Amino acid sequence: QNEADGIRINHHSKGTFAYNTVARNQKSGVKCRDSAAPVVQNNKIKRNEKDGIRMNGNSMGRVDGNTVTRNKSCGLQFRDDAAPLVQNNRIEENQQDGIRILGNSMGTCTGNTVDGITQ
Repeated sequence: QNEADGIRINHHSKGTFAYNTVARNQKSGVKCRDSAAPVVQNNKIKRNEKDGIRMNGNSMGRVDGNTVTRNKSCGLQFRDDAAPLVQNNRIEENQQDGIRILGNSMGTCTGNTVDGITQ
């Protein structure tokens, strides 16, 4: 258990994060900020104290084929001008919204399954 985010991607960083299990972190499972543009693909992201995946601060990138379950906040949260492509994810049993979009964020969400929000 990490005392912060499981994976944090900052400052224009890119790369592919695939086939990982990201669980039981004190903050978000995956956090992207400050114009990061990663590919987050085919991961199991579960039981984090905040969001499963959070993107903010002009972050872009692709969130594809992940299973995001039982996080204490949202499954996926995009804010502060984030604009990701979000496709083919299973988002289940998170305590708040399955997908939350705030603060001038946009992007494309297609082919996702959102089920079993508990609050």
